[in-house]
Amino acid sequence: MRVSFSSLPPFRLALSTAVATALAVTPMGAWAQAPADRPPPATPAAEAAPAGEAAPPADRPPAAETPPAAPAPPVVAAPGKLIIQADADDLVAEVRAPGSEPRMIGLKKGDNSVEVASGSVQVSVQTKGGKKVSDSTVDVAPGGEAKLAVRSRGTVVIQVPADADVTVGGKDVEGQEGKFTVELEPGAHSLVVQRPGHFGQKGDVTVIAGKTATVAPQLESYDYGGKKTYAYAAILGGGALVVAAIALDALGSYDEFGGDVTRWSLLGLGAAGFVGGTIMLKHTLDEAAPIKDVRYDVKIARLQGGAVASLGLRF
Repeated sequence: MRVSFSSLPPFRLALSTAVATALAVTPMGAWAQAPADRPPPATPAAEAAPAGEAAPPADRPPAAETPPAAPAPPVVAAPGKLIIQADADDLVAEVRAPGSEPRMIGLKKGDNSVEVASGSVQVSVQTKGGKKVSDSTVDVAPGGEAKLAVRSRGTVVIQVPADADVTVGGKDVEGQEGKFTVELEPGAHSLVVQRPGHFGQKGDVTVIAGKTATVAPQLESYDYGGKKTYAYAAILGGGALVVAAIALDALGSYDEFGGDVTRWSLLGLGAAGFVGGTIMLKHTLDEAAPIKDVRYDVKIARLQGGAVASLGLRF
């Protein structure tokens, strides 16, 4: 079939000419390409940013968040050992170790072992009655051992002759070779010293924890109001009369010097005086001498092993 383009209107003639040209130029296989072989449509370009402004960042996927690192476990130092050396059984210690709650520990006389955190450990000691004894700080090394000596008592040594009687705080003190030793709580304590034939003394002595006080009272002689002198006079006089009676009997005749009356009279008076004087002397020596109130002036000198107290008396 042949088409005559001359018989078509002008606009149809132009259209037919364009179609015929396209069919003649393009190979027939190109129209059968699969849609997948065609290039993707162009993405419209992003609008340019106005002058003077930074271009907006390209769309990117958000970066993955890094989880925070787990905190490192705390470094725990090895505990140490604290040995509290107490000198009495009626003590209580409050122990404060680093990073630990305070602990109350009852102490026994001797060594008391306590496990504590290492570092500076504070130790407060008091009696069970609440009387303060000491506050101390002890450095305890990790895995190490530290010792703390607690001295809640003081020592008093009274130097008097062995036949004296010593009372401290209302209690008798036993002595050896003229030394009477007693351990007491810190503070003032009553001291009474008595000795036959001497005025007694009564006063206070101050005790310092961990120290030793040596007291040497000087006792004044006591004559028991003259009774001791009278007793000795009676003993000596009575003895002299007895001797005189015996001498008259041995040296004189029977009728001389009044005979038996004189001799027996002298003998009786002498014996009575001797026995009476002896009884008086015994009662006099058994009588307790008066006790004088004195004030002890204690002077403490720092010496190895404790303190020494010197005694001054003021009447």
